[in-house]
Amino acid sequence: MLDRRILWLMTTIFRRRYAKIGFGSYLGPTLFVKTRRRNLHIGNNVRIMAAARLEVLDKGQIKIGDNTSIGHSMTCTCTNSTISIGKNSVISGNVFIGTQNYDFKTHRRDKNWFASAEFEDNILIGKNTFIGYGAVILGGSTVGENSTINAYAVVKGNFPAESIIRRPK
Repeated sequence: MLDRRILWLMTTIFRRRYAKIGFGSYLGPTLFVKTRRRNLHIGNNVRIMAAARLEVLDKGQIKIGDNTSIGHSMTCTCTNSTISIGKNSVISGNVFIGTQNYDFKTHRRDKNWFASAEFEDNILIGKNTFIGYGAVILGGSTVGENSTINAYAVVKGNFPAESIIRRPK
């Protein structure tokens, strides 16, 4: 009973301080959130398991649709762009979703990587999408609804509805 009260108190404080959190959502323990006020939108009945990391900086936004389940140790990060995850989606553990990328064409080998040009692009994940364990979704990606991303796949680009995205052999 005490655990439920603590969870309710943590969720209430989180709602008022950081984000819009829908009814019936569960935020697991050791959830790391770095955001400005109101840049994080979590729908109804969303489950985010332990050790997830959500970083929303500057003008960025993360939107998670209703009835979405997110596994352990998922990382989602953006600065000035938007990450949108459709409703009824399942994201397995150790998934990375990030909008930042570097311009490899202009990078000089004698320079530090932090001196390279960094850019961002939005990420759109359609509804009813399954994302397998350890997948990486990079900026500029659009995944259509009812799609499947297999374990350890790296996603970059546009994929139509009902796509199956595999890791290259």
